[in-house]
Amino acid sequence: ICTAACVHGKCSAPDTCTCQDGWGGPTCSDPACDGGCGHGSCTAPNSCTCNAGWSGPHCGSAVCDGGCGHGKCTGPDTCTCNPGFMGPHCAQAVCPQGCVHGKCVGPNDCECDPGFQGAACDECIVDPFNVQAEGAYFNFTSWELDGCHWKEGTNATVIGTGMTSKQILAGTVLWHLYEDGVQHFVAEGNRDYFVCTNKGCNPEEPLALELQDPSSANTNFTLRFSFMMPAKNATGDFRLVAYGQDQDHSPYDFSATVSYNFTSTVEDAAGGLFAWW
Repeated sequence: ICTAACVHGKCSAPDTCTCQDGWGGPTCSDPACDGGCGHGSCTAPNSCTCNAGWSGPHCGSAVCDGGCGHGKCTGPDTCTCNPGFMGPHCAQAVCPQGCVHGKCVGPNDCECDPGFQGAACDECIVDPFNVQAEGAYFNFTSWELDGCHWKEGTNATVIGTGMTSKQILAGTVLWHLYEDGVQHFVAEGNRDYFVCTNKGCNPEEPLALELQDPSSANTNFTLRFSFMMPAKNATGDFRLVAYGQDQDHSPYDFSATVSYNFTSTVEDAAGGLFAWW
């Protein structure tokens, strides 16, 4: 005799119930779920009702609304992202070095804006330019126009390297900037080769001209001077005409024409980035 009824079973001994499959408890009224219901409760034989944020036959799978694209759901609406991704849904790629002029499209993978390159898109691809140069005492081997992209306000630096054939004790680089379609020059400037005082110039204190061996007539040099690119007034085709005068004034140490324009960019340049002769 069982004092309390055996709901899903039978009385097999005094106050002892033998339960049907899927039921348990003193009166066989408690549903049983093989494997348990981790984050939920057993509400019928082998049937779990999961708490909010959990799913699966045993309520062991977390639910993340919106998914975890590049990761896995480790708790209700909680994503653990794979290396290289971040964000609430692990959809945002991570580039620790940053993408200065571009965007991060994959782990450590930057897609650079036009005109830039490098792992962090921080290296400029210089717009095209052309240099024509000749020299009486400066034999040039290379030219560079440093400033990245040609547009109004760019602070550009002309850099030429080579070897001298005369000892340079003093001097000045002078330049005029012309735009095709404009009758007169649109800008001008100059810079002494060296630091000068009322006692003379010191080739060991370079300004526009750095000599590897100031005491030698034949030495490597670096010529460097800057100018600000002005606004386009006509065609946007510019010519910077520069020349250098040393302590003897004549002949010029060199003369050079640097050509660039505001319409040609590195994207449509043919051949190399620059040419000179």
